[in-house]
Amino acid sequence: MELLKEFRRLWQETHRRSGQSRRCGKKKSLMSKNTNMKLNALERQIGLEEAIKRYKRNISHNSDEDNAFERLAVIYRSRNQIEEEVRILKKAIAFYEHAVFAEHLESKLSMLNQFTRRLKSAQSLLSSQRNK
Repeated sequence: MELLKEFRRLWQETHRRSGQSRRCGKKKSLMSKNTNMKLNALERQIGLEEAIKRYKRNISHNSDEDNAFERLAVIYRSRNQIEEEVRILKKAIAFYEHAVFAEHLESKLSMLNQFTRRLKSAQSLLSSQRNK
């Protein structure tokens, strides 16, 4: 239960600062480096498989809580599971397209752009792997 509270606290902290980090152009990701490191530590503490289940559960409930899409994409890339990364990035794009265009949440546009760029990168990597 304590770990879940820590995940929620980090998620709230990340979303409070996310607009600032993108506007100043200093961060590649919307998550701060410090928050990313804390989530990595929590993933190690509860186990990567449990973290993956939690992220998938959040996504299945139409939520990006705990930065589920981004964390799953990072995990899949680190495991060289590029097809899974592409799959989750496509889901992320659909999720954020809906938020931006159907719900008129322009604040989510930066996340949509981030996932779109990441998808292009993953698809390029997948294509080069298939051509070997």
